[in-house]
Amino acid sequence: MTLYLIDITRTISRIGRGMATGIDRVELAYINHLVAHNPDTLFVARLGRHSVLLDVPRVKRVLDRIMKRHEWGRPTLVDAIRLKLSWEQRCARSYLKKNCLAKARTRAVGRLFGKIDLTRYQFLNVGHSNLTDIMFGALKAGGCRDIRVFIHDMIPLDYPEFSKSYIPKTFEKHMRSVAGYASQIICNSDETSRRVQYYFRKWGAEPDYLVAHLGIEPMQSETPTPKVVDRPYFVILGTIEPRKNHMLLFRVWEQMSAQLPEPEMPLLFVVGRRGWENTEVFQFLDESMLMGQYIFEENCLDDQSLANLLTHANALLFPSFVEGFGLPALEAAQMGIPVYCSDIGIFREVLGDAATYLDPMAVADWRHQICMNIENASQKADNRGKMPIIPTWKAHFRHVFG
Repeated sequence: MTLYLIDITRTISRIGRGMATGIDRVELAYINHLVAHNPDTLFVARLGRHSVLLDVPRVKRVLDRIMKRHEWGRPTLVDAIRLKLSWEQRCARSYLKKNCLAKARTRAVGRLFGKIDLTRYQFLNVGHSNLTDIMFGALKAGGCRDIRVFIHDMIPLDYPEFSKSYIPKTFEKHMRSVAGYASQIICNSDETSRRVQYYFRKWGAEPDYLVAHLGIEPMQSETPTPKVVDRPYFVILGTIEPRKNHMLLFRVWEQMSAQLPEPEMPLLFVVGRRGWENTEVFQFLDESMLMGQYIFEENCLDDQSLANLLTHANALLFPSFVEGFGLPALEAAQMGIPVYCSDIGIFREVLGDAATYLDPMAVADWRHQICMNIENASQKADNRGKMPIIPTWKAHFRHVFG
């Protein structure tokens, strides 16, 4: 029987940062699956200078606290003075260090595994965090030969202009560590697999590759919900960062507000927390006269509120320049909501003919498509989208774990 050791550094580092998105959600899905189906799983997390080892019962208690079912308790003095961290992060760090199986300095993380026969374990990292020579070296030294890493995208190397200035160099360092140690790379799409192989071959690495589309959880409300507003509205969902291309939609709404009578203006809901280096977009959100009238920023919706919002939306808009997978687009499609997205490879792969594809630079095309959507809806036309083949987490894990 295979035993699993999974790195959950990303999940721990996101405590107190609001709704999980993107890669955060994938790591949580893996944690929940292993907790439910593999009771002997072990979990490792880096907490700055320290790393901790946890078992399933301890991780269950951590998940209870992440879900606000219990309190973390107060932090120790050492953690309380870490003012760069949120209060919840400080409390969580102290809780983890006091309630773990083992604790060690991160530079000597191998001491966590001193009493574990790592030859029996398969190591997993699915969160793009803690991908270091120190961690991988400790695993190898302990006898672990089955190291599997999930790579979600190579965006920082393919499109460095969409990352903070320091990220491409750091990301490449981490990917080179993966290339040097991993026995298998799991990818979320054929598109990602192609990009990973391009770089890894240049670096002389030839691991095995496995493509496994991410699973989609049902988002429909259990009971019918009233419309959020009594007029057409659209949603763009995701972290507000440059690659998401929010400005294209803001230009569309500016043009429509200059041409349409007020009663005919649709609304735009911008859902997601603010990211980085997006000055023009942030300035628009803070200063535009359209805000609060036709455009609304929502950065703290829970899952149920998001499902309610999407249920009656005319369409989900996804004008991204580049995406790793685009989970929200698939989630909207499985609800029957029309999806208008950029004509890029990953969307073609996962959505097929269940989306309308548009040039992410063509403001006029997006405006035309949005106006046609509203016109069709007003004429009582069937305005629901086509249903793509929806991958499930059950199928994903069957493929990954066999």
